[in-house]
Parts: sequence; structure tokens; C-alpha cells
Amino acid sequence: MTKLLVVEDEGIVAKDIQIRLGNLGYEVAAVASSGEEAIQKAAETHPDLVLMDITLKGDMDGIEAAEEIISRYDIPVVYLTAHTDEKTLQRAKITEPLGYILKPFGEKDLYSTIEISLHRHKMEKKLKESEEFSSGLMRASPNPIVVINPDTSVQYVNPTLEELTGFSSSGLVGTKTPYPWWTEETRERTKKDLKEAMIRGAQKLEKLFQKKNGELFWVEITSTPIRINGEFKYYLSSWVDITQRKQAEEVLRKAKQEAELANRAKSEFLANMSHEIRTSMNAVIGFTNLLCDTNLDEKQTDYANTIKKSGESLLSLINDILDFSKIEAGQLDFDEIDFDPELLAYDVCEIIRPKIESKPIEILCHIGDTIPSRVRGDPARFRQILTNLMGNASKFTESGEIDLSLDIEEETDGRIKLHATVRDTGIGIPKDRLSAMFEPFRQVDGSSTRKYGGTGLGLSICKQITKLMDGDVWAESPASGNLKLETRNLEQTTQPINNSTNNHAPGSIFHATAWLGKTEEKETTRFTPASLSGKKALVVDDNQGNLEILTRVLECVGMRVVALRNGEKVIPTLQKALEIDTPFDICISDIRMSGVSGYEVAKQIRHFKSSIVPDKSGFTLYSNNHQSSIRSLPLIALSSLMERDARKCEEAGFDGFLSKPIRKEKLYQMMERLLGEGVDMHDKDERVTQQIMTQYSVREDMKSSARILLAEDNPVNQKLAKILLTKAGYHVEVANNGKEAVEKYMASPKDFDLIFIDVQMPEMDGLEATQTIREFETENLKLEAGDMQQQLSIVPDKSGFTLYSNNHQSSIHRVPIVAMTAHAMKGDRERCLDAGMNDYITKPIKRELVFEILEKWIFNNEAL
Repeated sequence: MTKLLVVEDEGIVAKDIQIRLGNLGYEVAAVASSGEEAIQKAAETHPDLVLMDITLKGDMDGIEAAEEIISRYDIPVVYLTAHTDEKTLQRAKITEPLGYILKPFGEKDLYSTIEISLHRHKMEKKLKESEEFSSGLMRASPNPIVVINPDTSVQYVNPTLEELTGFSSSGLVGTKTPYPWWTEETRERTKKDLKEAMIRGAQKLEKLFQKKNGELFWVEITSTPIRINGEFKYYLSSWVDITQRKQAEEVLRKAKQEAELANRAKSEFLANMSHEIRTSMNAVIGFTNLLCDTNLDEKQTDYANTIKKSGESLLSLINDILDFSKIEAGQLDFDEIDFDPELLAYDVCEIIRPKIESKPIEILCHIGDTIPSRVRGDPARFRQILTNLMGNASKFTESGEIDLSLDIEEETDGRIKLHATVRDTGIGIPKDRLSAMFEPFRQVDGSSTRKYGGTGLGLSICKQITKLMDGDVWAESPASGNLKLETRNLEQTTQPINNSTNNHAPGSIFHATAWLGKTEEKETTRFTPASLSGKKALVVDDNQGNLEILTRVLECVGMRVVALRNGEKVIPTLQKALEIDTPFDICISDIRMSGVSGYEVAKQIRHFKSSIVPDKSGFTLYSNNHQSSIRSLPLIALSSLMERDARKCEEAGFDGFLSKPIRKEKLYQMMERLLGEGVDMHDKDERVTQQIMTQYSVREDMKSSARILLAEDNPVNQKLAKILLTKAGYHVEVANNGKEAVEKYMASPKDFDLIFIDVQMPEMDGLEATQTIREFETENLKLEAGDMQQQLSIVPDKSGFTLYSNNHQSSIHRVPIVAMTAHAMKGDRERCLDAGMNDYITKPIKRELVFEILEKWIFNNEAL
């Protein structure tokens, strides 16, 4: 049995070679991991051949070790190498190895190289015997083999090659390049590769050849130079027929190309469909909103609201279809920006509030104490998850609560895993449907008589988005209803706080998790008012969840809290507090409570009169100071309804009004203002009106001076946007296309504070118009910078030094440009921003979103 010495410093590779050699029938006499050890093992075992790695650990590499083994013991060496650089190969050639095996290699390569090398060594001693043995090996090889002389003439071809190509051995031997199996198209390239292989040594190539009958076929060529006494004598080329593999690859390539064409066609169709539908829906929804703001009778209002709801349902369906198609195509993009998760959660609650309309539902929002003020990720996608889950809850809940909770589940050095739960008191979900409801187009009730609408796409989209954010979404039903808040010692409660969901439907809890990044910037410090510490607050709410949340929020800033579950005990509680000389500083009351409502509580407080009651000594008279103290107590109203409650709260005597769920920063700020101002009953009416109106007033004085350039070619959308903005108090200039918008802006750039621009317009589209405006601004800024340098003046100061004075201010600024477009497909937003726009909103436009954009880019002047 042939004995081999394996020299390899990587243990795993050495073990693999041993196994392969064993499979091939060789005996591994020894394994060495260094050059020095290889020399020692060669002396001890006298192997028939050494498989030598070139790169070895230690002072001696494989080439130096091979040189010593060959010169001392006349043992042939084959290099195992990943090196193909000229310098290494030249050094290796000096040692006259019998061959090279290029890593990685197969057993056929290993077997062929070893056998050829062994017999080549024997040829030096007994040439004829070695030639016959080598020839026999090649004849028996299942792979086509051709041996080439240094002058490129064919020395030998085996029968397998004859069978494959159809060329006879007698016709091929002695033939020089170009060989008859070379194709006309690849002849020059193949000739160059052959020459390079002869120079550089072992390599593997894929080539397209032709048979004698003209049929094309693919081969994978493994080439090895054969040296005798250190002189290059032959070039052995072993082929593997890979025609079937190449044909399969071509079929896959064509199928992939056809799929991409089909997908592109589908995307273009969806883009065009989306654009056309959005353009029409913009007018339908927009003008319906304007119609609802006019004086309509009850029947007309009902008709208008029906149109509005139907339009919004259709828009939601379009958005779901687009998102689903993006997910299917793997084209759903995610932004990486910083955002406030707490603010986002409250924004979602605000979005959902109109959907519950007049249903007796409380919307609660729990934010964990450890939630950071800033995280990094895609706020739009995270908001989409929460909005979908909250929207589902509002759809299937007729009364009770919808509770959004947000907390940290897991945290690493660079990331944070947020866990959101949405608990409702709705109809619940059968256990056998909990998993299926997250599949596309699947609903809990799929019957033709089902009560609730929807496409069955929303939860499926949530599932996919959470997965793409390394999270998950799931549901449980019935809901446990546990708020899982810390137990706190309330100073006084009128009754035990029981689970408020017990009298409602079984409900459900939806969970969603997502990994978000931590921000690199220093975390924003949340509003923590020190002036409220030690103050005493009376909280009145008949809902357990709200009472717990308010108590927790107030205690976090050091306030003393008394919690009541109904309004009947408010006056007695205030009186008792005065008796023991621990009066309340403020009262916070829900306005919709069973029994005594919040309105009645406020009226009782504002119209409180002192009374005479008997005590042990006879009679106790409540002083005017006590009466005044109760009547002047600052009152804050809380409501789950919309803005229509504000006027009634003012009339009842409340000092402030906040909508549920309440952001703690807003509550803190309002309490600081009320407690800081104190209460003067003589001017109370004026102060209450001012505070309540301040909560919902917009900067009317700033609006009246803001001018907007609107670039829109569609007359209906143009009319809608102009009415919407003009009605809100803005000055609007209209341009019918991009070219006209550019001309109007260039004529008087100082006259415009913001540009709303459509993307698809005649003559000049929105992207080109934006680029033109940005180029105009850049050039003018450069010119003004030059003028400013000339206008610098030198002014001596008191110390004698020279100061440069310049009061020049640029008349050109980068005007905010916002896309207002029906283009809502993948990449549309990025194309707008790349063109130089500052923001992007899709049609149909919503008034709230338009006003947010104006607030962001005109009043706050962000990032300009």
C-alpha cells in the first residue's frame, strides 16, 4: 500500500485529507504540521510521496521543507496550495515538485494528481514501466483527458475524450492550437487561457467546446503541469462534462428573467392603478371633508359621512394591496431615523379616536417607565403595526376599553426590543382561529353574512413587517384584562378598584414585538416638573385603567394623589381635606362618568357654599376662606370624545381640557400653568376661556403671513388644495405645471414660505422643477456670498483691534418643497428626496397631515 506523508498545519484540513486518502485506498504514514516535523517524519517513515502545504506555521515553510526532503531522501513532493501568485510558484518550481493540487480540491483531483506524481517519479527510474501505468490510468479514467506538449501539440487523448468529442486519437495526436474542439467565437480567449495555465500551473476553468458534428457542449477543465527532472514536459488536462448543468442554469436564468419582467409589469400596473385611483380619491375624500364643514341638515350630514367612510375604506384597501405586493416582491423598504416611541404611541391613539365615534369606549395608553425618549428605526412601519392593531380593536369593540401598552422586552448594547400590546373588550376570537387570522385574505368570520368589513390583509401585513423588524405578532383571547401596573398606596379610594372589563365581552390581546436601534445622540430628557412635587391632587374617574394611569403619572413627579371612582364623594372629600388642614391643590376629573358626571362635579365645586354642621362643642361654621378655597380649586377636564366637549367644559367651570389618552408632558405643563397662575375668581372666566382656547388654537397670526406656492396640473385637485389651504388661513399661489412654478418662484423667491408640488405634470414634472429651483438657489447664494465679502467693513474696537462687521442677510433661502403626489410605490419617496425635496405626502391628502407638514416646515422651520 502506498504510504503518504501529509504536511498540513490546519488540523481540520489535515483530517479531511486523511479521510479522503483513506477512501482512495492510501495509507497515511504520518501527519506533520510544520516544516521541521515534516523532515523528521520523512526520515522515520520513508513515505512514497509527501503532500506538502506551502504555507506552514513556524520558521520553515513548505517549499523549504520540500527542498530538504527531496535533497536528503529523494522522496517526491506534491504541493497542496491555495497560492497562485508568481513569486510563490517560482520558488516552488525550484524544488521540482511532482505536482500541485489547488485548494479546494475533489477526490478525483487528489487521486489523479497523486497517482500521476507517483508514477512520474517512477518514470525517472523506469520510464517505460511508468509510461504504461500512467497511460493505463488515463485510459481507465471516466473523465476525458488530454496531454499536451510544451509546444501545444497533443501528446495523448484517452478513449473517453474520443467518445465525447467524436474526434479520433489518431487525428488529434500531434495537432497544435487551435484544437478542433475549440469554437470560433472562443478560440482566442481559450488559446490565451491555455498559455496562461501552462505558465501559472494548476487551475480550473469552464469552457464551451464543440463536437465533430458541430454540437456544442460545456466542460469543466482541471489542468496540471507535468514535470520530469524539474523540466516542464506535459500539460495534463482533465475534463468533466457539465452540459446538463449549464442547460439547467440557462433555463433558470430565462425563468428568472421572465419572472422579473412579469414582476416589473405588475409593479408598473400597480403604480399606474394607484396613481389614477389616488388622484380621483383625493377629490372625493377632500371635497367630502369640505362638504362636512358646511351647514348641512341631518340627512345630508349622514350622506356626506357615508361617502367619506367609503372613500377612506377604499383608500385603506389600496394601501393594503400595495403593501402586500411590496412584501411579496421583497421590495418593502425600511428607513433608519430617530423617533420618540412614546409620542408615536399617543399619535396612534389620536388617529384611532375618531373611529370609535360615540361608542362608550375608553382609549388607554400605558408607556413603560424605561422606554427611551429616542430610538432608531422606521417610525412609519412601527406606526403602521400599532395603527392596524388599534384599528382592529376599534372595529370589533362596542363598549369598554382599548388599551395600548408599550414596554421594553429585551435590550442589548446597540438594540432594544419593544413589546406593544393592544387589549380590547370586544367580541373576542375563537382559539382555533388565532393563528389563521394572520394569513393573507383570512378573517375570523369569512361568511357572507359577516358583520365587519375588511380585506383580511391588515394582520398579514403586520406579521410580515414585524418579521422584517426581527419581531413577531400574535394574539390571545379571551383577554385577561390585567393592566400589570405596580400596586400603589392610594391615600383614599371610595371602593376597591376592580377590573373594569368584567362586564364586557371576552375581548382579545394582540402582541407585537420589534427590534429597534439605540440612538447615538444623547437621549432627550423628558419633561419632569419639580414644581409639582408635594402638591396634592384629587383624581376622579370611573374607569380603573385611567385611574391607575393618572395615579402613576402624578406620583412619578412626587405628587400626593387621592383617587375616587365616582363624583358623589368629591365635595365631601374636599371638605374633609380642609378639616384636617391638608387641602387639595388641583382636581382632575373625567367628564363622562356614571352617576354624577364631571360637568356636575365642576358645577358643584364652582357653586359650593359654606354650611353649618354640629360638632361636639355645638356648631362648626365653615369659613368663607374654606368656601373660596373649594370654589377656586383648579379643575382639569378629561374626555374620550373629540373637541366638541371643550365648550361644555368651559361653561361648567373647568380651567383646562385634555383629550384621552393623556400625554404626561401635556398634563404636567397644564398643571404647572394652573398652579403657577393661581386662581382669581374675578377674572376666572377670562382665564378659563383663554386656557381652553389655547389648547386647540393654531398660530393664526403666523398663518395669515404664510404664502404657499401650489404646483398642480389637475384642476379638481388644484381646487381642493387651494380651498383647503385658504380656508385654514394661508395665502395660496397656484401654478398649473412645473415650468410655471419655477417661473413664479424665480420671479420672487421671498414671496413663498413653502412649495407643494405634484410629481407628474406636463411641460416640466415636479422632480425637474425641484432640481431647477435648487440650482437657482445655489447659484444665487454663491453670488450673494461674493457680494457679502465686498460689503465687509472694518471697524476699530475699544482695544484697538479690528473687527469685521456685517449685517448683511441673504434674501435667498432654501424654500421647503413638499411632494403632494399620487405616486406611492417603492422608490417614489426616495426619488423625490434625491431631487431636492424636503418631504413627501401621498394623495388623497388629509387635512391633518397637510397641517402637520406646514407646522413642521414653516413654523418650526426644521432642518433648513
